[in-house]
Amino acid sequence: MNRQVAKPTNPLKMKKRILILGGYGAAGRPLARNLLKYHHCELTIAGRNLAKAQAFQKALSQKFPQSSIHAIAVDAADKTLLLTSFREMDLVIVTATIPDLMKTVAEVALEAEVDLMDILVRGDVVDQLSAHKNVILEKDRIFITQCGFHPGVIAPIIKLAKDQFDRYQEASVFMAMDPIFETPESVHELIYEVSQKNAQVLEEGHWRTAGYKDLKKIEFPKYFGTKSCYPLPMREIQLLDKELGLTVAGTYAAGFNPYIDYVIFTLAYILGKINVKWSQKICSKLFYNHIKKLDRKLPRVELILQASGIKDGEKSELKYMLHSKDGYELTAQAVVACLNQYLDGSISEPGLYLMGEVVNESQLFKDLEKKGIAIHRTMTDSYSQNISL
Repeated sequence: MNRQVAKPTNPLKMKKRILILGGYGAAGRPLARNLLKYHHCELTIAGRNLAKAQAFQKALSQKFPQSSIHAIAVDAADKTLLLTSFREMDLVIVTATIPDLMKTVAEVALEAEVDLMDILVRGDVVDQLSAHKNVILEKDRIFITQCGFHPGVIAPIIKLAKDQFDRYQEASVFMAMDPIFETPESVHELIYEVSQKNAQVLEEGHWRTAGYKDLKKIEFPKYFGTKSCYPLPMREIQLLDKELGLTVAGTYAAGFNPYIDYVIFTLAYILGKINVKWSQKICSKLFYNHIKKLDRKLPRVELILQASGIKDGEKSELKYMLHSKDGYELTAQAVVACLNQYLDGSISEPGLYLMGEVVNESQLFKDLEKKGIAIHRTMTDSYSQNISL
């Protein structure tokens, strides 16, 4: 079943009714601002705290007086309330940290016949949504999960390098970020992933489970210096070996500091073997109490792709680098760049997708570049420039 979507001459003028669940949170706020800045939409800020939603709605209305902006109280655990809220929408974007409630959110979205996007990190969210694949198709809906910077941009930046080689062989992505989280609950996804120890790396053309022995050191030139990076689970790169012919691939994240890396994360892993919810509750609180002492209010992020392959019969190496002084803003900009392709009909087939697998990578980075996110390219021949997309 194909959804017929007419491509407007200017997708930014295509008015949509969009609800952001968690719209007044650390990720929801910049997303709301970017949506109103770049899209002609009717926006609803939703969350459990009506006073916070209304306060943010008021601030947005002052900045965007020509826009239609609403605020409502919604608890993702209340299926009846969710349904009432979703029925008036075209698209729901989940920025609240509610991975355990996504089964309910998905069921309500399907009943209300709205499209769904989320910025959640946990890999099992994909599994929860996958249970609804057939209904998503029957209902002619589009669900896009794991949107944003991490995940979301990892597979596209790997694919962006493919035209630089005659034969693409190796691609590893490294990330560093400040440990800034708004609430203990917002740390839950990170603690969950640490406790599961389900990272994989591609080696000699085969995926295998990775651990601390696969640690790699890399220099982050903008903010962080030399850091040890640990392998991460990253669903969106799992099929790139077949698509691109890669024999080596992986995604790695830099550690935060010795207390978080060796005390909190070790405890999270041990407790996770006993009870995942205990691990999340205890270690998220420890993490949050520790980072409250930091002076920074916004998380800087830095991402590096190291790629290699054969070009003109010789081994060639390539490095892409991008960074932002505000990781929440970068996530919002990446979501809006994906949304551009959804609105202009480039993403039009009903189904369940990961953002990293469905977006056109060239257009994604062109849109990010327009928003001030430059990608710096360095090659083995000492050629260096701001990449023109």
